[in-house]
Amino acid sequence: MEISALMSLGKIDKAIATIEFILKKRRDLVERESRKIEISENKRIYIGQETELINCIEILIKRYKDDINKNLGRLPPQALELEQAVIGALLTEGGVKKYKGEEYGNGDGLIALKFLESKHFYDQRHQSIFNACVAINSRKETIDVRSAAAELRRMAELETVGAAYLTEVSSVVVNSHNVKQHGRVMIEMAIKREFITMAGQLMSEGYDSTKDCFEMLEYAENTLKSIKSWIK
Repeated sequence: MEISALMSLGKIDKAIATIEFILKKRRDLVERESRKIEISENKRIYIGQETELINCIEILIKRYKDDINKNLGRLPPQALELEQAVIGALLTEGGVKKYKGEEYGNGDGLIALKFLESKHFYDQRHQSIFNACVAINSRKETIDVRSAAAELRRMAELETVGAAYLTEVSSVVVNSHNVKQHGRVMIEMAIKREFITMAGQLMSEGYDSTKDCFEMLEYAENTLKSIKSWIK
């Protein structure tokens, strides 16, 4: 590929990275607002509209990235089958175990919540389902298909995920003891995706004579520090 084409891709990656950063800030703000005890009807409508807008933009960005990579004959590192297995374990074994009416431990699927983050999932639907499971677990409630659907509806993301897909992914048979192993592979794929994004941004900024090299170094160091924190 010509240098000019690589530079164009670098600028696109930088623009997408900027948009994703802003979207994350807006999503965090919306989530904080949605957790307030008293919310007016107008505020609830605003939260729903804002969440839907963020979801739509994220879908468009992902589709755009996929189209570019397909045209280049490559796809970002991913492990969709393992993602489905982990989500399936959460939805089917994410409850509280009981014996003769007494609670004695968490469902084996909950192990995924201890070391995975939503960004470790490539599929946006899996990210949404995982976030819903995190919210349910934070309230010490049982995670299953019904509670996940209700939480996704509250987050205004059920339509994006699809109730049918939620049921489908919950039927994926997986040994819960393999969740940790699957999660490790997913983290490896996520790390590679971060490397690709970081390399694209550094390449773009490297050709920009106005860019401070020390700012680039700080960005690279912070990114690597964040990635290292995923390895637990």
